[in-house]
This record gives sequence, structure tokens and C-alpha cells, in this order.
Amino acid sequence: AFVKTFGAAREPDSPLTDRERDLAASLQLRLEEIAFHVLAHLHEQTGITDLGLAGGVAYNSVMNGKILLHTPFRRVFVQPAAGDSGTALGVCYHLHNQVLKGARGEVMTGAYTGPEFKSDRIREALDQSGLAFEDYNERECELTRRAATDIADGLVVGWFQGRMEFGPRALGNRSIVADPRRAEMRDILNQRIKKHEPFRPF
Repeated sequence: AFVKTFGAAREPDSPLTDRERDLAASLQLRLEEIAFHVLAHLHEQTGITDLGLAGGVAYNSVMNGKILLHTPFRRVFVQPAAGDSGTALGVCYHLHNQVLKGARGEVMTGAYTGPEFKSDRIREALDQSGLAFEDYNERECELTRRAATDIADGLVVGWFQGRMEFGPRALGNRSIVADPRRAEMRDILNQRIKKHEPFRPF
């Protein structure tokens, strides 16, 4: 039915045309219309102004950025593993809290639940990779200044610190950091690093 309505799918790795851009923009617009309609109905039924989202659509950052502007909600929380894994997590909490009437445990206050690595382990991995590196150790101020200078000079920085984030999104401890003031930076990230389509946001 999709092919009958919109035509054949684009061949993999073929150039994006205005047709693909128009389809993506139209689908995004329609998604937002439907989501805001559903959210307005939810608010009407419940009166709540705090919203928690999960599921794959909850990763649509463009839509999420408009929720406060187009709905009565005043606070939005998207848990870090909002996709399929987050849905499974939600089912477990629902069963524990609602069905089994279990006591509520700790509240998720952060997403940094994954592994972290000590400096000697990181140094060992860098030595094995043959990559050149500088050791700033306890000189955090110098490290931050160097990263800021590199970013301002148009370089892309891979930021690695502390524990890894829960879920598939970089939230500050495993992140790619670049200068958003540079018009060409989106294309650099899409083409060289993320391998995304040019219209994808960051």
C-alpha cells in the first residue's frame, strides 16, 4: 500500500532527492499532529501536567522539543532506554508495582549505570591501539580547556568519562562533541562519523 501511494522505495545508498526529503518532512509533521492530539486527550482525561514517555517514538527529539509548546504538559521526562528495552523495563515495573503491589524502590535520578574504566585500563587500551595521546590525569581544568579549544578550532571530540549511559543515547559520558556554530558541522558528523542521512538532527 505504501509503494502504491508513494512509489517505489529508494535504492540503498542512492542519492537523497527532494522526494525523500518531502516524505520525511511530511511523516514528521503527521507524527507530531497525531502525538499532540493524543497528548491533549491524555491531559483532558487525567489533568496531569507531568509527562513520561517511552517507546521508540520517544526518541524523536524534534517532536519532544515541541511538546511543551503544543500541549498542556509542563514537564517531560524521556527515560534513557525508551525504545524496546525501555518498554520491557516498564512492564517489569508495572507488574511489580501495580499487579504484585510491591514496594516502590529507588527513583531513577540518572542514566549512568553502565561500566566505567580506571585510568590504567584506558591507558593500556590506548597503548595497544597505537593511538597518540596525552595524559592530563588530575589536571581537569587543562583537559577541559584543551577540549574547548579543539572544538572551537573545528575538531570533533569524543568525550569519555565516568560510567556509561543506560540506553542507546549519549548523555554526556560517552558523547561526540562539536561546535554547533559551524554550518558545515552537521554534514561532517553525518558523513564521517554517524553515517546518517543529511537531514537527521542532532
